[in-house]
Amino acid sequence: IILQQEVKLYEEPFVLENINNVTFSFVRFLGYEEKPIASQSSASLDSQFKKNDHRKIVKIDAPGVEALLPYNCSPPHANGFLAWKKSETQPYKMLKLASFPQSGFIDGTSDGTTINLSGELAEKISAEKFVLAHGYWRYFWADAATAIQPDENGFTLKYDIPYGLGEKPRYKFLNVFSELDKLDEYCADTNSLYVVMDNNSEEQTLCYTKKTTPFFIIKNCKNISFSNLRFQGSMAPAIQVENVDGLEIKSSEFNFIGSSALIMNNVKNVEISECLFRNIGFCGIRVWAGDRKNLKAPNVIIKRTHFVNTGYLAKTYTPSIFMDGYGIVVSKCKFKNTPSSAMRIEGSGHVVEHCIFENNVLESDDQGTIDMWGDPTYRGCVFRYNTFKNIGDGTNQECGRAAIRFDDMISGMYVYGNIFINTSRGNFGAVQIHGGSHNLIFNNKFINCNYGVSFTPRGDEIFKQKEKELENHYRDYLTNDLYLKAYPSLTRVNKDYDVNFLFGNTYINCKKIYNNKKAFNIFFQPKISKKY
Repeated sequence: IILQQEVKLYEEPFVLENINNVTFSFVRFLGYEEKPIASQSSASLDSQFKKNDHRKIVKIDAPGVEALLPYNCSPPHANGFLAWKKSETQPYKMLKLASFPQSGFIDGTSDGTTINLSGELAEKISAEKFVLAHGYWRYFWADAATAIQPDENGFTLKYDIPYGLGEKPRYKFLNVFSELDKLDEYCADTNSLYVVMDNNSEEQTLCYTKKTTPFFIIKNCKNISFSNLRFQGSMAPAIQVENVDGLEIKSSEFNFIGSSALIMNNVKNVEISECLFRNIGFCGIRVWAGDRKNLKAPNVIIKRTHFVNTGYLAKTYTPSIFMDGYGIVVSKCKFKNTPSSAMRIEGSGHVVEHCIFENNVLESDDQGTIDMWGDPTYRGCVFRYNTFKNIGDGTNQECGRAAIRFDDMISGMYVYGNIFINTSRGNFGAVQIHGGSHNLIFNNKFINCNYGVSFTPRGDEIFKQKEKELENHYRDYLTNDLYLKAYPSLTRVNKDYDVNFLFGNTYINCKKIYNNKKAFNIFFQPKISKKY
């Protein structure tokens, strides 16, 4: 099948099931609504602006839009609403929900049920009919957005949130009509969108996501090929793939996808190349592939692909790439502008190489641009010849932010030949090791970092606790001769606590080369310089 056309899809997806050897080329799949802005009359909200101001607020009919807004109430990842405008000179300009505060967060207090508000802010929010709240309600590494219910003491959250409500939540209000005053901001009520525009601007069109099902669902197929496609403007994932042998997606674009753009489960012989993922509500790609117990790599590679502005709606645990399994390769990709991690990795034997990471972990705390967590049977992932630049924004960093983070006993990893530039925030170094062992960090360059490498030793107690929690899981690998032959250090998982190896690294203009240099880490020949 070779198509050369534009397809608008609001309802049912293309379903490919039990079919082989299919090709789609040069197609635009569109799942959004378009409304010309020039034909709309100004809303009464224009009174917020001074006389002769160049701004105006336009009201645009969008039936049922309010029901779309409370995104990310309770992960797993739901559909998400995005709005943008386009014109001849600027085809893609993301619109932002009007918020209070307009930057940063409110440091709040709660009793575990009600978030406290008082004074002018309480009056302001109680006057808003369609207000939402986005916040880090207990931890600054777990966010959620939800509708709220104001009451006399403050407000409550209408939906359950991950980890519940803590005593000191950080949050902001969204869809705040009284704050609708900046160009390219918008608000929504039951059936309309309100957008701040420039009086002198060229004719423009408002677009917003409408499609609530994927463009493609692919199951039990072989040899599916997509090339030169554009998937644009869906609340749901663009493509969902399951049990597929042979998938190629090349030279294609995923733009304004409110959910995760590409989801692949139990796949092999996959190549994603020269694609662009931008303005994505959740993850760019989520992939489960490979047989870790039997060390069978799936021949899955993601290469020469760019990820920009992913995790736009759900900020945490929605990386540009989430991958789980064994032996997935990510090569020569670029990752830019993520509120939290660019990559979340589960499993063993993965390779990340020759990639560029820039402006990551911009909002959440206690995270890494590349993040792994919690399972010391993960082994043998390789991170080589990558460049990491500019981690964090300097706020909300009580714990820390790193370029590569091995959290809670991640062990037996290889980090070499990388360049880390300004990638250390809070207590974390550019590489942060939290209780892991047998990690090899060598021949890297650390430039303008507060700390090169940081450590949070856990000692034997946490290992014993984890060993008890994961007893059956450990047994699967500790009695697996094939796995132990590949990763013999696993036999010492409950012996060599906090023993890592660092050698041949260069530290240039760093405040300290190590932070919290304790336990039994082994260091060889660090090179220290004040200049490049």
